Amino acid sequence: MRNFFYLALTALIISASNSFAQTPAQTEEFKKAIVKLEGIQMRYSFDEISSNLLKRIEGINNITQRETADIREEYALAKDTVRGTAVLIADGAKMYMVTAKHLVVSKEPVFGKQNLNELIVGKVNVNGRISNDINFIGLTAYVAKVGPFAFSSDADDIAVISFAQKDYVNYADYLKGIGCVPIPLSAIATSDEVGNGDELTVVGYPAPSFTDRSTGISTGKARTNNQLPVSFNANISVTPGYSGAPVFKGGKMVGIVGYPEGITSNVDVSKKPYAKASSVRVIKSAVILSVLRELQAKEEK
Repeated sequence: MRNFFYLALTALIISASNSFAQTPAQTEEFKKAIVKLEGIQMRYSFDEISSNLLKRIEGINNITQRETADIREEYALAKDTVRGTAVLIADGAKMYMVTAKHLVVSKEPVFGKQNLNELIVGKVNVNGRISNDINFIGLTAYVAKVGPFAFSSDADDIAVISFAQKDYVNYADYLKGIGCVPIPLSAIATSDEVGNGDELTVVGYPAPSFTDRSTGISTGKARTNNQLPVSFNANISVTPGYSGAPVFKGGKMVGIVGYPEGITSNVDVSKKPYAKASSVRVIKSAVILSVLRELQAKEEK
């Protein structure tokens, strides 16, 4: 009887453990929800351009206005290419794209408000079927009354982009047509569901080149001893291509990958684009849901 009890208890523990494990089938389904992103960003804000200009011309004798203008233009035209991953989520018939804010937000605000980069391009690889380049120009040069995006703070590093408005449903239709399957809202964790040492899986586009469309996975364990209200760390090996990629515990999405530890700005990402990191900062799904609700509230007005 005692042996039976221990066997039953062991089976229960194994069953409970397996319920949190990522299955190969789940991973393949999650791959259908990710998008490879490439963004072109200004390297310097207008204030940084002026500051760099002053430092550059200091001590230069008899510098002309034309030379000063040329140096200013040099800084203004400096661009960085950043690459990462986004994840598609669905709230009923409405589809949204979630990614790391640092991948898509322009360096310089427009009329005092944060805005998307001038150029954001996406591509997907679904079961070996590769899409055309998707230029999200309709989102970056929007004419709708309500901007089709909402952002968290810079520290929280979340951007939610809407394909729900009629001006942008063509993006959703194209992605679904090629085989993308967004993650339903019910599969996104609504509270802290990650404990120290829990097994996690990241699904993204880790390749260093935008021409490489290979999806990838990386696994590791949560390190939540010193977790913050909006994030926790995880011992997962990544490259910057995983920025913005969804993080899963079993069948639940628990967050996305923010800046790798040791990288704190878009400039750093561009300077070290393919350096591997052994741990990541995971932005919790609660932040995603909060930004999503903010965007939906704007759309309903």
